[in-house]
Amino acid sequence: LDSAGKPAREVEVSVSGRGHARVDERGRFRIRDVPPGEQGVCVARPDGYPLLETKVAVAPGADVRDLVLRIPDFGKVEVRVVDPEGNPLRGVEVYAYGGHDCDWRITGEDGCAVLDQIKEEIVDVSAEMNAGNRAIRLQAYVEKVRPAGQEITLVLEAGVPITGVVLGVDGRPASGLSVWATCEGREDDWFHGSTGEKGEFHVLVKEGRYFDLMSQRADDDGKVVEKGTVRQVAGPKEGVEIRLEPAKE
Repeated sequence: LDSAGKPAREVEVSVSGRGHARVDERGRFRIRDVPPGEQGVCVARPDGYPLLETKVAVAPGADVRDLVLRIPDFGKVEVRVVDPEGNPLRGVEVYAYGGHDCDWRITGEDGCAVLDQIKEEIVDVSAEMNAGNRAIRLQAYVEKVRPAGQEITLVLEAGVPITGVVLGVDGRPASGLSVWATCEGREDDWFHGSTGEKGEFHVLVKEGRYFDLMSQRADDDGKVVEKGTVRQVAGPKEGVEIRLEPAKE
């Protein structure tokens, strides 16, 4: 059931990763061959965003019938995304980041997206539009909001590129690493990219500002072992080298 007690539509139910089923028009589902014991049950949107997670005890040799799962009542934010001239932007990805979850939607023809399954009390809302290395819009500034049904507007600006390569401690190109461009004193100015097979990166930034570029490598336990920074770079700029060095304890 949804938060209003009506049959939920377009959701999937899974049990401990062993089986899953799409609900029918009445919100009903059936999953066979569930092993006995305490099983984790998850209700999720088709895009994988979890809406409800709980546990169900399954007795040996017994079916669990008429189980009722009710999706909670979530927070809601209506976001309108425009360009600097105020024109609505279609196809923009809009995100609401909380402490543990992230809800997302894509704007329609009117530039609007409704994020109505926000689990956190206070979230950061942002928007971005890109097309790989040919990104055409930057991430909008991040606004911290309480998801109580308010409407906010995010302005996406066209960006200029900073490109270059990340080299490891051994001097070789480092692939699969994140690269951040941050602007000191401006919390809303941070932009992200990742390195390709030859260590190359492409980050869009706001024109007319200076950014610090940073990349790092972590070990299997998540500990940062290599780190590198290039300071005060303005775009557009080509051929920037970020050289990683051993991270200090």
